[in-house]
Amino acid sequence: MPSKQKMPSTVKDILNYDLTLADTVRAFTGAYYTPLSIAQTMIEDAVCFYLQNLGYKCADVDDFMAAKASALAAEILDLLSRAKLIDMASGTGVFGFAWLSTLDKLHRQYKLVSTDQYLQRAMRGIVLNDCNAASVEQFSALLKRQFGLDFKGTILSVDALCELAMQPAVKKVVDDGGFDIVIGNPPYIGERGHTDLFAPLKDDAKWSKYYMGKMDYSYFFVHQGLDFLSKNGVMTQIMTSYFMTADGAQKLRQDLQQRATWQGIRYYDKLDEFHAVKNLSFVIFSVTQKRDADVICRIQRNAKRFSASNRELYSAVGHIQLIPPADNELLSRIEQRARYKLTDLCHVNQGLVSGADRLKRKHCKMLNIPYEGERPIFVFKADECGEDEQLKPFLKNSDIGSYQLAKAPTQRILYSVADNLRNRPQWLEHLAPYRAILSRRREVKAGVRKWYELQWPRAESIFLAKKIVAPQRASRNCFAYVETPVYGSADIYFITLKHSLPYAEVDEAALLKALTMYLNSSVVYLWLNYKGKRKGAQFELYASPLRQIPVPAFSAQHVD
Repeated sequence: MPSKQKMPSTVKDILNYDLTLADTVRAFTGAYYTPLSIAQTMIEDAVCFYLQNLGYKCADVDDFMAAKASALAAEILDLLSRAKLIDMASGTGVFGFAWLSTLDKLHRQYKLVSTDQYLQRAMRGIVLNDCNAASVEQFSALLKRQFGLDFKGTILSVDALCELAMQPAVKKVVDDGGFDIVIGNPPYIGERGHTDLFAPLKDDAKWSKYYMGKMDYSYFFVHQGLDFLSKNGVMTQIMTSYFMTADGAQKLRQDLQQRATWQGIRYYDKLDEFHAVKNLSFVIFSVTQKRDADVICRIQRNAKRFSASNRELYSAVGHIQLIPPADNELLSRIEQRARYKLTDLCHVNQGLVSGADRLKRKHCKMLNIPYEGERPIFVFKADECGEDEQLKPFLKNSDIGSYQLAKAPTQRILYSVADNLRNRPQWLEHLAPYRAILSRRREVKAGVRKWYELQWPRAESIFLAKKIVAPQRASRNCFAYVETPVYGSADIYFITLKHSLPYAEVDEAALLKALTMYLNSSVVYLWLNYKGKRKGAQFELYASPLRQIPVPAFSAQHVD
């Protein structure tokens, strides 16, 4: 995979105008327009893998891209000028420009004649959909200024998932064998807050088979990209890396495993070019139609470069894993020596959900009353309450350190469940002004909870027992042993021992302490780094990855 090529700053200024895109518009549309430097890298990846699929040797392709293969130049450039390219969610049209500028650069480096003829032919094979309205004019002006040519390709403005496949310019290419390059940066949109966007797809015969809860809208674009791909074609996309392990991406991973072969993956804990995106890691990946499982995929994980077969890319639970060979050997030894998974020994439970911790501005707007600052509903700060048996110590995830709590909890929660407030009229009086807010919670409307109860109180035993606690997100493995009763919200996980254990002779507290030491170890860090879930540089210590952590057998001597 070639390194990035810098383009003239004047071009960057035009194509990177997403700097001015309003955050509210970006959040609603899921649009993070692709900087030209990223688009250029993706186009070059797609070209390399497409040529390899056509039968050119990897070394010859690398030489060609570096302008060192003059004997093959005319032949290859003729092939590329005839390639069909589609971007289903074009935004600024940056991929169309990057494609043409790559061909133009190669023509000029090889000093071939009739560059305009090749570019005009290449333009006719481009389909750009959903171009930002303001960008179409800029895109055309840019091509005219840069190449002296008018755009002869196809620009569409239709629904990418419900209408694009039936457009004549798309249908003809697919019917004739498919697109050679499917490239893009699909919109990142979750279903929460966008149910109207997902609703028609859930009921559609084509898309319903790919739908699942907690998925992202971008996943549909990958499914469709596979539908559009020619026999030797390449789909190159940039997405957040979440799909590699997310529960909501299970069907996407299954479809990729069944219908695609990975050719190249670039993984970044963060991309400075996406300045507006916080705490997300990104993947640029290239796949082709299904081939042998032993086909080698070229991988870059931050600064590390290595290769793995397609077979090695999938874990036993179907996650996509990018593990350098040396670390993979270590992980294999860890798993071979482990006798259990954490779920064999422990319950892993999420903390409680009140549904309204404190009175916020949004609540006042809902009630049409003036906002006069935060006030406690269920959660109290230290100076807002006295001692009361209904007020329980309430952890913040920032209270959790490695091995032990970083500090004692200062907040308290009104643990209201079932009828435990029946003889506590002062607490019902405290909650009464907020009844309109509390009654809007889903479980209350469904009749599952009374208006004054916590929304999801959980079994109180997980808070009372000896336990290990972990924050939902952390920059490293972070587990603390807690002996005393302590409660916590849904951004904390509570790990308690199961009753039937293979350690009858070991004290409960001693075993939990031993597990705490192990969970904070470099061994578990390595496992979570490659086989856990991540959001940017942060581990996501959710129930699913926690339950899968391999655990060795502890003897009584080890625990002591």
